[in-house]
Amino acid sequence: MLIQLLKEISKTQNRIESRLGTSEGFDMFSLFWQLVEQQRTTNLLLERCLAELSQHLPTPSEEENVKREGNARPDRLPQEELITIKQAEGILGVSRWKIAKMREEGELTDYDRNGQIRLSRREVEAAKIWYSIPKGKV
Repeated sequence: MLIQLLKEISKTQNRIESRLGTSEGFDMFSLFWQLVEQQRTTNLLLERCLAELSQHLPTPSEEENVKREGNARPDRLPQEELITIKQAEGILGVSRWKIAKMREEGELTDYDRNGQIRLSRREVEAAKIWYSIPKGKV
């Protein structure tokens, strides 16, 4: 269902872009109201999508909420829960620079394991849903 909602949002955006790019019936007033109506539709689809996601996303554990400020405790997380930056790049379909930005902005929690940076697999999988899929990265 989630994929269908994302496809519908993409179709709506394409319709808006195609109307802006053509001269057929280029009446600014009617175009404006068409865009408003399509934006409402997109917002409703996004709300349904978020409701669907909230039912399936894992609740972040206390350990995942700890930021890397010298108090991160990756030794409490199982090794299989931690992944490398390279693995996260593959899962998200983004560059290491984007992952660094996501870490800086607090979108991904990083952990220092013996001087090596690791990320929570759960957080990366969640980011795949809210970041990569809507942007067509994966």
